[in-house]
Amino acid sequence: MASVNDFKNFTEYVSNKNQNGNSLTVSQFNDVAHRAQMQVFEKDRAIFLAKNIMSDFLKTFADTIVYNKNSVIGEFVMPSDLEHISEIRTYHLKKDGTGIDVELDEVKNADWGKITASSLFEATSRFPKYSEWGSVVRYIPKNENIIRVDYF
Repeated sequence: MASVNDFKNFTEYVSNKNQNGNSLTVSQFNDVAHRAQMQVFEKDRAIFLAKNIMSDFLKTFADTIVYNKNSVIGEFVMPSDLEHISEIRTYHLKKDGTGIDVELDEVKNADWGKITASSLFEATSRFPKYSEWGSVVRYIPKNENIIRVDYF
């Protein structure tokens, strides 16, 4: 695997080859490094979204936060470093006493009012739902105790 110094030398080589200057400033190097990292991130993220395959590179950006509370209002603030929600899950206790992780279904903001008022599509602890509202995630049913968010 190439080191940061190898990458810097390569970018200076390309810069010199194009007659753009003799060397890169620290801010120019940081900009090039950030762009290269974001290109790999976006490529790997597209593969993850299409095929649900996470690369080792993408795993370095993955994180999980657990909200362990019974919320009366049924919402929580998203992490400040959130780029993309991978999955939101809750723990569902079945009638036989066993439990399973259940993924919350995302509902578009425009449909949130219809879903909350509908008895036909009512959210249950087995079929919970959520919607993003700016930096807040609202979920139903509101009495879910543990909400786990996997995100990049």
